[in-house]
Amino acid sequence: MLVVLSDLHFVDGSAGEHNLSPEAFRRVFAADVVGLARDKGIRSVDLLLLGDIFDLLRTEAWFEHPERERPWGSDRDACGRHAEAILGAILEHRDPARPHIDNPAIFRFLREELRQRLADVGVERLTIHYVPGNHDRLINAYPALRDRVAEALGIAAPAEPWWYPNAFQSDEYGVIARHGHEHDHLNCAAALDPYRAPETPEEADNRRRAYAESTSIGDVITTELAAKIPYLVRQRCDDPLLVERFQELENVRPLSGLFDFLRYQTEAAGNYKPLIESVLADTFDAFCALPYVRAYDRSHGRFDLVDKIQIAALGLRTLGVGALLRLAKSFGVLEGEDGLESGDAHIDAALREPGVRDLDHPTRFVIYGHTHGPDVVPLASPRTPDYRRIKESLYANTGTWRARHIRTRDRAAFTTLQALTYVTVFAGHEEPVPGIAGPPVLESWTGERKKYFL
Repeated sequence: MLVVLSDLHFVDGSAGEHNLSPEAFRRVFAADVVGLARDKGIRSVDLLLLGDIFDLLRTEAWFEHPERERPWGSDRDACGRHAEAILGAILEHRDPARPHIDNPAIFRFLREELRQRLADVGVERLTIHYVPGNHDRLINAYPALRDRVAEALGIAAPAEPWWYPNAFQSDEYGVIARHGHEHDHLNCAAALDPYRAPETPEEADNRRRAYAESTSIGDVITTELAAKIPYLVRQRCDDPLLVERFQELENVRPLSGLFDFLRYQTEAAGNYKPLIESVLADTFDAFCALPYVRAYDRSHGRFDLVDKIQIAALGLRTLGVGALLRLAKSFGVLEGEDGLESGDAHIDAALREPGVRDLDHPTRFVIYGHTHGPDVVPLASPRTPDYRRIKESLYANTGTWRARHIRTRDRAAFTTLQALTYVTVFAGHEEPVPGIAGPPVLESWTGERKKYFL
């Protein structure tokens, strides 16, 4: 049995308390997985952590260091030391004000408790696999981070040199799985063909380095905008609730709702409204002045993402957030920004995976994360002319366990949805059709908790 989850986004808590409770794993995830293993007589379980498990970007720790020592700077050695400290803070993070936040207990659960609970129902082997995403790409750039993750997850490290793979492929399960940022140009700067398997160790290492060491504009946005705005709000005012609201900025969906979210929060700030508009303008100006961002702007033509942010900074200082938003909507500036959440680009990318349309190829299921939108979509159904042999290929997205702030249909407010999604795949012998050896079987499970965003 293969179990896949992604986008847990464990953080160090400095940019907001977005971590999960261990009970989410014990009472929901483990209960389901252990129950499935018991009921189906499973003897072997593969747990695949499909990227963005650790969030090395959503932290205020980077602001303690000069820009050249951040992931988009020039001092790679210093960046590695800081990233190692951030990873350590993530692995050790507990929140005294919220006893249910206990990251060490979660990692202990994954490497010890889950293994024991599965053994109690007859599972003889639990293997944990880890594929880095874009928010934890640095783990594949530095051996110290790589080894710390192996220790935290209970992964047996092979002989040197070794790194975490950028994809998981299994003929037994009929699966090809990637984090999915490879198909998002804002969050992956590696100029590679993700479908082409490396043919030599040297090519594999070059591919690993390209994914791990190439900074994307999305990296910079996460830290220098989404984490920086609440950081400056806290420095300039003494309203903890206001800070906490702005710490949810990166959780807003769809992305085109970001300006609506900023307006919503700015209007709710009351007397702090001028201060908030000043913070936003200052943050946008500082972002656009970063050397990496200036280089990105020069290479991406007119009216790209950076140009829009520059215009937003000017508009905030002259018009205010409400008038700026109305002007942007009237010119259609915010249209067409929802491709990531709709998932269309990733579904099309999944359809291009080798073997999906090939009746004789073992791949039946393409599994991605990254978009935070759980989904199952039929891709293709190759068959023989007489229909005696048919293969159905599916795309599944593992969503996120992080809260999402969804814009309401009337675009007037935001509602919080806290989701838990995982995908299971059973090998043919684990879910047999009576009398014959059946193909692998995929199941996707999503639960959501809803509350109003206040």
